[in-house]
Amino acid sequence: MEFLDCINRALDNGEITQAQHREASEMFISFQVDNKANKGMSDTQANAQAAVDTFDTIKYQKYQSKRRMILQRAAQSRLAKNIDSYKGKNKGEGMIALLEQDYTGRATYSNVMLRQRALRGMAEAMMDENITELRKSAVLGRTTRPAKAKAKAMVREAFGENTGDESARLMAQAWAKSAEFLRLSFNKAGGDIVKRKDWGMPTAHDGLTIRKAGRTEWKNFIRDMLDVENMVSFKTNKPMTTLELEDVLDEIYDTISTDGFSKIKESSVGGQGKSLARRRQDHRFLKFKNADMWLEYQERFGGGDPFTIMISHLDTMARDVAFLEILGPNPNSSIRFMQNKVRRDAKIADAAAGNNKASEKAESSIYKFEAIYDYITGTSNAPVNGPVARTMATLGNILTSAYLGSTSILAIATDPNFTRITKRMAGMSTFKSSTKSALAMLTANKATKQQAVRMGLIAEHWSAFAFSKSRYAGEMTGHKFSEYISNFALNVTLLSPFTQAGRWAFGMEFMGFIADNVKKPWRNLPGELQDTLSRYGFTEEMWAKLKDVPPYTHKGSTFLRPDEVMEVDRDLAFKMMEMIQGMTDLAVPNNSVRGRVFWTGKTRPGTIAGEMTRSTAMFKNFPVTFFLRNIQSAMFRNNLKSRASIGADLLISTTLMAGLAIQLREISKGRDELPMDSPEFWGKALLASGGLSIMGDFLYASLNEFGGGIGETISGPRTSFAQDLLSLTFGNLVQGLQGEETNIGRETIQFFGRNMPGSSAFYLRLAYERAILDQLTLMADPKARRRFRRIEKSRMKDYGQEYWWRPGQVTPDRPPNVWGVTGG
Repeated sequence: MEFLDCINRALDNGEITQAQHREASEMFISFQVDNKANKGMSDTQANAQAAVDTFDTIKYQKYQSKRRMILQRAAQSRLAKNIDSYKGKNKGEGMIALLEQDYTGRATYSNVMLRQRALRGMAEAMMDENITELRKSAVLGRTTRPAKAKAKAMVREAFGENTGDESARLMAQAWAKSAEFLRLSFNKAGGDIVKRKDWGMPTAHDGLTIRKAGRTEWKNFIRDMLDVENMVSFKTNKPMTTLELEDVLDEIYDTISTDGFSKIKESSVGGQGKSLARRRQDHRFLKFKNADMWLEYQERFGGGDPFTIMISHLDTMARDVAFLEILGPNPNSSIRFMQNKVRRDAKIADAAAGNNKASEKAESSIYKFEAIYDYITGTSNAPVNGPVARTMATLGNILTSAYLGSTSILAIATDPNFTRITKRMAGMSTFKSSTKSALAMLTANKATKQQAVRMGLIAEHWSAFAFSKSRYAGEMTGHKFSEYISNFALNVTLLSPFTQAGRWAFGMEFMGFIADNVKKPWRNLPGELQDTLSRYGFTEEMWAKLKDVPPYTHKGSTFLRPDEVMEVDRDLAFKMMEMIQGMTDLAVPNNSVRGRVFWTGKTRPGTIAGEMTRSTAMFKNFPVTFFLRNIQSAMFRNNLKSRASIGADLLISTTLMAGLAIQLREISKGRDELPMDSPEFWGKALLASGGLSIMGDFLYASLNEFGGGIGETISGPRTSFAQDLLSLTFGNLVQGLQGEETNIGRETIQFFGRNMPGSSAFYLRLAYERAILDQLTLMADPKARRRFRRIEKSRMKDYGQEYWWRPGQVTPDRPPNVWGVTGG
């Protein structure tokens, strides 16, 4: 065969490598076999056509490879410039700022996390109707029957069927537009995803279900469902051949069953095996014959409804595009480049200073960078021991639903104040009540909330399980039933809805504020707005471009949306969207990756270290995030006067609002307000303002209100749960064997009562405890009344409080004393 002879000679002459020879030979044989078996060609025709197709493919691959190399070089040049522009001494922190926002203002360039959210927000804005109509239910977080029916109709329309449902057809078009926006963005940044009009929907795979079924069963199930004739090979960019299909299915199975680790090389950084620009091709090319077969596969091996699959696709595509745009087509190469640069610069600084301090700081920053990168890519969330990790995550969900019921009081009291301070830092008017704005959005109709999505403000509450859980508990997964329980508890206590409403309200108001000022020249802008714009990389020239953007008007209000900015300047639109998302994180603080890895590092779930650090991190992400974002943003203002003024405002107002929240929570627990004339109270309020209210208990006594010591509190609720369970079971068993009196009845009631999902809901907790738990305790423990009296005496001794609804009483003795709350 002339082609094979040609490449054999090229190998012998050293013109191509062994790997290139093998790839070209396999490609030629695959084309040749397919031409004869499926296209009816003669040997001569098959060989000739296979040679043409192979040459075309190699030429195309060389073009793409050269293009990615050019983009990669440009990316590394840009990364070096960004790191050098970092205003701090430790350039390693400048490298971290490329992954997540640095709120000190020392890094004015874009980062992966905000770019991902900007991309996702813009993609969701294109399909706002889909999100509004197919969203999860407000309470349980489940897909309603009408939404399921509409989603299936939309899927059929996406696969080219005519259902006669006009709204489903429009949703399918919106979905296609959104997915195409991300595909084009991916390709522009160095990717190579082939456009297919008949693509339909992405395919989700449940790794656990597929592993249980095994390779043979899975391949046999999916093979006949695939429209092989219209599938495009991600290797050759030509129609898939029969031989290649089997190899590809094996590769897909290996990738799914190992959670992607089959593609990771030992030398790779952050668990990313191949060039990111090439990875998205691996699972996009699957094309099902029709919607019924896609739905059947998702039912058997997908593990997700159409809405969840769409949102997941937007989120992961946005993440990968963000990596490409910020770090280049090959992030691994970029990371090694940046690490080498940071280490080299540190060594030069050490040589000049005559010490090793710069290198030590650089290595610490590099470790943090890798931990953050692992978290964003999902590597550090891949379990080592699946059953253990799922069990612990499930426990975390249950404990979240049981313990965070009164956290909404703290959020409702403090979030509007964070929003007020953020408005002040941005130069916005603080006259309008942030509480009223959030409550107005909370109670707004569907159309108003849809407008927020249309403006690019992500609908976390609608599209993900228990978004607000990540504010305090950290991101986690577990069995589905536990996710439903957690989602339900956080919805009915208003934590999730109020969080989302506050973020939407601020985002829309900020866009309106930009619109109000867009016609002003840079020099006439409020100083605070100039400072905010500069922190996100805006220049006077960029601002001047915005005046030509037509504003968007809704119900008499004018907004400057990134959607309209995109028509003028794509990069400027992303700058604006990143600023909106970043400022929203200040206005309504949520989880941060830096806060997460502060506790967990590079540990993975399913290991002793991983589960211990995750228990410690539970409910403690918010304090770290509060410091890294809100406190540092105040500390690093552009002048001393602003730093002092904003810092004092943040310290005093958040402490006051947290003090109010503490008193309201005390009343919700059946107790009068805490005396406010003691340093202990204000110390507790100060800690509570940063999400550490429970640590304030140790200012009063050696135990927290749950009876745990400082060690248990630090180790986290999962560890405390395990200790309580051991005490209830083995502890009582040992006491019984030793002839000691056990309290298993009372302890059982306390254990299940404390860990019952939803039991801490601020408006149900007290009645639940007094009318149910206390009465059961009285029946199970003859000494219960004496114990209740001891609890009252201890509370008065340690905290100076009385109970307005005493333990053990079915009804309250009197109304709560709110004298301290009102400041009298």
